[in-house]
Amino acid sequence: SSIRAEAARSFRWICRSFPSEACPQSRIIVRALIKVLQDDMDNSVRGCAATTLSFMGSEAKEAVPALIKALKIEDPWLRKNVLYTLGQIGPDAKEALPALNKLATSSTDNETRRSAKSAIVSIRRK
Repeated sequence: SSIRAEAARSFRWICRSFPSEACPQSRIIVRALIKVLQDDMDNSVRGCAATTLSFMGSEAKEAVPALIKALKIEDPWLRKNVLYTLGQIGPDAKEALPALNKLATSSTDNETRRSAKSAIVSIRRK
């Protein structure tokens, strides 16, 4: 799993180094990270994938359904990363608003509620 997490972090370097419009591989990277979110059983690897997607902003909009699904996983660190990423995607993540509203109002974890509210504000503001 550490190798898979390192691979996700390597994508992050690529995303930081090139603006998404200058990185023709961005769509390939997004799809690879979606696969990690959907298929990897290690939540630390999934969290790294989500964090990497956050650097891609609206370019990561294709990942929104996988990110919404990842919110159902009961892992606070993973959820925190997914919530941050949805906020970074902005208005293109508006389909996540029902799931975010539910977490913002009914989660028993204070940080999850705060992070969900922050993501909602970011999605509506941008």
